[in-house]
Amino acid sequence: MLSEERYQKITERVGRNGSATVNELANECGVSIETIRRDLVFLEAHGRLKRVFGGAVAHRAAPRFEEYPVRELANREQKIAVGNVIASLVYEGDVIALDSGTTAMETVAALKARFRKLTVLTYSLKVFESLKDTFDVILTGGEYYPKEGALYGELAVESIARLHTDKCFIFPSAVSVRYGVEDFVPCFVPVQRQLMQYSDHVFIAADSSKFGGRALIRVCDLDPRYVYVTDGGVSKEIAKEFAEKNCNLITGE
Repeated sequence: MLSEERYQKITERVGRNGSATVNELANECGVSIETIRRDLVFLEAHGRLKRVFGGAVAHRAAPRFEEYPVRELANREQKIAVGNVIASLVYEGDVIALDSGTTAMETVAALKARFRKLTVLTYSLKVFESLKDTFDVILTGGEYYPKEGALYGELAVESIARLHTDKCFIFPSAVSVRYGVEDFVPCFVPVQRQLMQYSDHVFIAADSSKFGGRALIRVCDLDPRYVYVTDGGVSKEIAKEFAEKNCNLITGE
């Protein structure tokens, strides 16, 4: 196993469990204890974990939510891959619901390139503006959240309850087996949950950097009834965890 592969494996193991002993890591990576100790020195120096006697523990830095323009540029290739996978799961004439966010906008581009007729329900003004001249689009009412360009509140939730969609696509800030589906904007969570409740099929989609991470507030637990979508960069360990929970994880390049 190459050193970079070990670093990734060690970081994921410590991050997932909160801690790991030197002996556990040596057995898992198939190398000597001395090699693992050197790896831990390197990883601590690069801020990826904290060494303790006999092993290492995860950093518990508070999750950070970047402003929309910053997120728009981050992991864009991975988000494009996610959007393309989503487009492959949609059929001409479908009635779908789209969450807000930067991955939603890459999904919008993929849908416009592939389809002529869709009905789209959304609470995102950005999604609405991009699709209104291409498909039939239903925009919820609600209060306006300018930083994210989306609507929220009781009116948004009530309007969704009057409708029914074939599929809904939720784009959270974090997805993990341990913590479930999480997001950073509390006022959007009731809207996301409502979209999920009034749809036949629920898809949770995020780029691979968000798998195994944390955010501020839980949207829902990991649920085998939902389908999880990401790009090809998700680790084998995370893919295995999803399989063990009988959760369908679809990846795309």
